[in-house]
This record gives sequence, C-alpha cells and structure tokens, in this order.
Amino acid sequence: MSTTIKDIAKVLGISHSTVSRALNSPEKVQEKTRELVLKAAQKMNYTPNAAARDMKKNSLHILGVVTLNMGRSAYGSEMIGVINQHARASGYQLIYIHVEDGFPSEGDYNILRERRISGLIFLSLDPVAIEFNLIFDEIRTVFVNCYCERPGYSFVQANNIQGLFDITHYIFQCGYNKTMFINLDSRYQASQERKSGYLQALKLNNREFESDKYMEVPVDFSFDFTTLDTDIQAAIDDGVDIILCGRDEIALEVYFTLARLGFSIPDDVAVVGFDNQSIISQRVYPKLTTVELPYQKMAEQGVQLLLNQNDQKPTEQIIINCEPVFRGSILNK
Repeated sequence: MSTTIKDIAKVLGISHSTVSRALNSPEKVQEKTRELVLKAAQKMNYTPNAAARDMKKNSLHILGVVTLNMGRSAYGSEMIGVINQHARASGYQLIYIHVEDGFPSEGDYNILRERRISGLIFLSLDPVAIEFNLIFDEIRTVFVNCYCERPGYSFVQANNIQGLFDITHYIFQCGYNKTMFINLDSRYQASQERKSGYLQALKLNNREFESDKYMEVPVDFSFDFTTLDTDIQAAIDDGVDIILCGRDEIALEVYFTLARLGFSIPDDVAVVGFDNQSIISQRVYPKLTTVELPYQKMAEQGVQLLLNQNDQKPTEQIIINCEPVFRGSILNK
C-alpha cells in the first residue's frame, strides 16, 4: 500500500493539513517544518498524486533549468544556449538556478515550485548522481549528462565507454604499440567509464594493462602537472608512443610537458584528448585529435525530451555516442 499524507502526519505527530501545506504550499509553513516533512516523505517513499496533478494543471509555460558546475567549462554556455533556443521556440520562458560544487537546496526547489514551472531540466558538467527530491515526482524532470540517484527518471548521457574504446582500438589498428593513459579523477563517473572503455580495447588488442602507464589527476586547475614530468619521461623511455588523456585540459598540459622534455608531437609521441573543447583542441599546435563529448546534442535531446514528455509517456534513457575527431596530433601510419 502506498504512503499517504496521513501516514506521514501520524509518524511526525502533526496534522495532515500541515503535511499537505509543507509539500504543496511551502510558503505557508516554516522552513524547519517543511524540511522535517520532506525527510519523512522521502524515507517513507511517498509519491505525490492529486497534489502533483494540481501542480501540473496550474503550471505556467515556464521551464526550470538547474546547472551544476558549469562555471568550470567553456562549453557550458553552448549547452545553455541550445536549451534556451529550443525552449523559447516552443514558447517557454526559463528560470535558471546555478550551483557549484554541490546540489540545489530545498530553498532552490521551493523557488521553482512557487514559479509553477511545467518542466525541470538538470544540466551537469560531470555525469554525477543527483540527490532525489520530491519535486522530481511533482514536475516532469529530465537529467542531461547526469542522472537521479533513484532510478526511473528520464536522462540523456554520453557513451564514454564507447568513445574511449573506439579511439584506443583505432590507434592500435593504425600501428601504435604502447599507450599511456592520464585520466581524470575516478570520483567522477566519466573517469570510470572511460577507463572501462580503455581496458576493453586493451584486451581486444592483446595488450596488458600496465599500472605505471595509467594515472589519474584532479580536474581542478590547482594541480601541478610538472610533477608528472618524470613519469611521462619514464613511460616514453619504456616505449610509449601515444598518450591518451581523459580530458582536453589534461592533453593541453601534456603538450606543455612534452615541450619541456624536448619531444615533438606527433613525430616522437602522439597525443589524444577527450571532450573536443574547441578553445583547446583547435588552438594548440598541432591541432588535437580528440573524442567529441556531444554536449550540444545532449542538450538538444534533453530539452526536446522534456517538451515532448507527458504523464502517460514512459521515462526514456538516451545514450549518445562519442565520435573521434582526427587532427594533427597523431600520425597516419
């Protein structure tokens, strides 16, 4: 039997009308009371029904957009621009809430409730798990480059495993023999997926995984890449002829490192990135061969999925492939 508002009220020892106001009219109760009700509702797996339908019925032509960590990216504005273009073309206004290094607060969600948005889209720089909130059941919600920690919601993600697998398999087919992989921090799902694709390609091509040829670095800009000079020099001395990088920012630092060490790209060592950030990949010399993370496609698919979704339509999970972009940082062997 599903949990009701009266069940929550009984557990908390308050009236069911107070619980109803806390869930549906947050401005009418104290913040402390609302937080208490929300925690109980989540713990008891409460799913809104009539109240949620009323919210949808009374919603306006407004979409909420929650952006996570976009301040660290050059392509975040491109994704936001795509969503803005498609939403406005369909007659929707947008409300933005931006969060760095965390998740939206209950106050943020209350702002969206009060504005009676008719849809909610999450847009993340990194494919993280988003903490569940009851608003996801109250309002149509789509996650782009991220996902809800509780399954059952629509999302659009990139196929990081396929992207790293394809480029690694390709370079072996081209005649490269030994790789080094400098990945981003394993706390991120993208890092784990890209490593998985790399390992699969090694296995298919009968190459052993060498732990000293694999390393992970933080995604922030405070990391001192000169500390990797000795490791990269040792790897090249051991026969590494191509360096794979989990992000284009890492590839940029590898360019600097190889220049300090006196190596030429791609004649001495080839370099491959991941993301295809044009501000990096097309402005270094030689231009960077990389794997394109389909940011604009994900944003477009996400907003269209949200606009086309209705109460009867089942949730959808869309995975978009990451395609290689070949430039001058590898040789055509």
